[in-house]
Amino acid sequence: MRRSAVVLAGTLASVFLVAAACSSGAESAGSAQSPESSAESSSPASLPAPIFFDPASLQGRTIKISRDIPLVLQVDDSELDLWTGAVGDPGIAGFSAGGSKGSYSVNPAFDAKREGTTAATLTGPDNAKISFTLTVVADNEDVTTSQSG
Repeated sequence: MRRSAVVLAGTLASVFLVAAACSSGAESAGSAQSPESSAESSSPASLPAPIFFDPASLQGRTIKISRDIPLVLQVDDSELDLWTGAVGDPGIAGFSAGGSKGSYSVNPAFDAKREGTTAATLTGPDNAKISFTLTVVADNEDVTTSQSG
């Protein structure tokens, strides 16, 4: 057991030294990017976050989304697949049902297709309808934030 701990500590120290050497080598390479750093900059982690709203807070509002930033509904996990949605112009935006997708679950959401404005309707598990307007904008900076009133 003690021998395993010593081997593990030695291995970790070696990995740390190699990582440090690679890091300082990249800094001295100037502004040239390696293929790894180019791939990192286009990773999904660099995408903007969606906006999240409780469905009840949408009634009568106009919500701005973009092609990069969808509207995701904050609903109880046990009700993900019980919400339905519709839009007046499916060429502008669409509804994606929530629910289990095998090893993971997704919340219901509205996503953008092209710029424009369309009516949107949600129907909850209690069959109550929530009506609001979706406007698809080109600039992510113009999207309604989850905190905006």
